[in-house]
Amino acid sequence: VYTTNAGNICAAYLRLDAAGVRAVDNCSGTNLTITANIYPGADLNATPIGSFVVNPNNATPEITTAIPVGTHLLRYTYTDQCGNSDFSDYLFTVEDRTAPVAICEDGLNIGISSGSSSTTGLPTGFAVLTPENIDNGSYDDCSGVTLSIARV
Repeated sequence: VYTTNAGNICAAYLRLDAAGVRAVDNCSGTNLTITANIYPGADLNATPIGSFVVNPNNATPEITTAIPVGTHLLRYTYTDQCGNSDFSDYLFTVEDRTAPVAICEDGLNIGISSGSSSTTGLPTGFAVLTPENIDNGSYDDCSGVTLSIARV
């Protein structure tokens, strides 16, 4: 499971760590090509999210493009100089585990009506406070924010 915390976007980045990838080949020992494709929704008929060449001799893992929330399939494909290939598949999930950010108006003043008003329609002694009065830009990286208030 990977979590969304990729700089205010609803996605995650995956490190394709070649150190964890092992392949043995009798044809061309050192000239093995390893590619990685990520299939959204674990659907092999879907257009992959990028095609990445994995370099087993590079100490720095390759980083994918942004991967959206959901379950996906990572397929490593190994190809040798003789044209032989094989693959291994790994399911993984990207989840939104980042809480929404509440930004509230500070120092809010609400006036109580002193008489029935034709503009507000409120009787004497009433005031209206809505979530929109309190919200000052609350947000979430992956979805809209539902605002509500309750009397405590």
